Amino acid sequence: IYFFLARGFGLKGLIINGAIFSALTIVANVFWVKRLTAGLKVNPFWFSFSELGALVKYSVSIFLARLAGLAQDPINKIILAAYTSLPFVSFYEVGWRVSSMVRQLFGIGLIPLLPASSELQNVNMKQELERVYLFTSRMLYLFAMPFFLVVIVLAEPLVQVWLGDGYKLAARAIQFLLLGNLFSLLVTPQYIILMGIGKPHLSTLISGVTSAINLVISIGLGIIIGYYGVLIGISFSLIATSIWLIFLFCKVMGFSIVNYWKWLPGKGLALSLVISVGFRILIQNVLQPSTIVLVVLTCCSVLSYSLLGFLLGVFNREDKQIILKLRESLTFVAK
Repeated sequence: IYFFLARGFGLKGLIINGAIFSALTIVANVFWVKRLTAGLKVNPFWFSFSELGALVKYSVSIFLARLAGLAQDPINKIILAAYTSLPFVSFYEVGWRVSSMVRQLFGIGLIPLLPASSELQNVNMKQELERVYLFTSRMLYLFAMPFFLVVIVLAEPLVQVWLGDGYKLAARAIQFLLLGNLFSLLVTPQYIILMGIGKPHLSTLISGVTSAINLVISIGLGIIIGYYGVLIGISFSLIATSIWLIFLFCKVMGFSIVNYWKWLPGKGLALSLVISVGFRILIQNVLQPSTIVLVVLTCCSVLSYSLLGFLLGVFNREDKQIILKLRESLTFVAK
């Protein structure tokens, strides 16, 4: 991007850059598919209408779920523009981008859960699938929740350092949207597993209900209290449907909801809340927000959560094994 813009190509340069990277992505995908599936051959003359019908049914459900998710952002902006003013749309845009970026950091790591759940379902290993689901959920609670809480706590000073004074409402958007996206992220394993075992219509149902609740509450509260009403509608819709999905998933899969609650790291959740509240009090009453202060506080939060987590027994044996493997992988990449 820098090369094309620096050379003065402008918009055409961005288009060319996108085309080049798309072509490289296709070439890389074809290369790795051939390498990983050397014995796989495609017969263009083989065709089955029954298989086509199943694929279309599956694809339509996923498409509708994704469409409902993608439609929320522009709908929220339209509601804000209708019942507030354009500056509030800008504040919301900052919050939406930050919350989406933070969620994607953890969402990318859940992609392998789709083929894994499909494979376990095909070989009828229900207990192993439940174990993978519980362990994945536990990892999200252990590592994603503390990260989200730290960003929520530091949202206001972060925006002040990043954009300057006068953007407090953008920080509020980050906090509200991160709270809703946190709940949504914590039930992402349920979404992915339902798609992996061939039941994407349930994910579509949840996405549709989320959009409907968001639309009704955002418009209703937007008329009454304006900007904050829309933010409350977005967060409430994500939180409510995420809690519903937890119970619905366990009922559909035949998993025990009690096991789910037992696997959750209660000590870890309490520790992350205490650390977040402590840093909030510290930065509100003692420290002056700056880039260095935010970096130091972020590093201190990670260190304090890790050390106290080991001392207080937050991490069990499997958690420690995963942490050690992750450290070994990062060390290998660094070398």
